Amino acid sequence: MLKMATVACAAALVTLPVLAAEPTPAPAASPPLAATGAFNALYVADAPRLADWYVKTLGFTVVKQGTISAPRVSAFALLRKEDTILEILQVRTPPTPGPHDQLKLQDFQLGVAKIGFYVADVAGWEKTLADRGAVFNHKLVTSPDLGLKTFAVRDPEGNTIQFFGK
Repeated sequence: MLKMATVACAAALVTLPVLAAEPTPAPAASPPLAATGAFNALYVADAPRLADWYVKTLGFTVVKQGTISAPRVSAFALLRKEDTILEILQVRTPPTPGPHDQLKLQDFQLGVAKIGFYVADVAGWEKTLADRGAVFNHKLVTSPDLGLKTFAVRDPEGNTIQFFGK
């Protein structure tokens, strides 16, 4: 049943259609999750160096890069590989956790723990990265929990990049 309701929105009053509460039908079966891309952002010490590594080692292309005058960020690089976007942010000072963050600074590094990519040819990527001199966290193994093969490498600043595939 469609009803009209007046909602206060910022400084204006807006009249919106509102559905009356009715029993929610059981959801249809979910289709398989098929993410076609990703967005990741890294805080780094040297954005141009890391951008160069991601271009030469993983085949990203530079969309845009340069310097900025922001309170915490001095340089950036925006990279893309197919449907995956990687933003590299060079920090002036390490970011500090906000009041909602539940982490102990002495136990964890700030920033991203790791980034990951799902690839069609995981064994091919492992060989390619070995040929390009990548530093491995671990070689190709099968994850019994996920039923996927996985390996991980480190970029020059120590960030872990994990690859998954069949």
